Amino acid sequence: MRKIFKVLSLVIIVLSLAACGDEDSAAEPVKATESKVDTLNEGENGFTMDETILGVGENDKNLKLVTKYAGANNVAELQSMVGAGKAVLVDIGTPITLIEHGFLKDKIKLTETGEIGWIPSENVSKDMPE
Repeated sequence: MRKIFKVLSLVIIVLSLAACGDEDSAAEPVKATESKVDTLNEGENGFTMDETILGVGENDKNLKLVTKYAGANNVAELQSMVGAGKAVLVDIGTPITLIEHGFLKDKIKLTETGEIGWIPSENVSKDMPE
């Protein structure tokens, strides 16, 4: 439960930054995405940079639901998604393979479990986080 609250807080911060209209907030996610593109290409192995929630599936539908529930602070629905296998809590430094790069979200495969899904792009890196 504590882990879900921690991840929920991270998701809310990401959503807040994405929704802000001022230059400083809008520029920060773009810089993170640009640097990631230079370091991790589709098909390469990398790591997650933060604790996050993977929206499981071939399309980004479950990530959209995770984002919606996180924005509404709906912990019960997030827990339900995890219990149903539609979302997975991902620890910092989890090994992944980048399948598809998007501007705000990336499709990844978790190396250890083989689960495929979507996470925010700023959570993907070629280097293991310190």
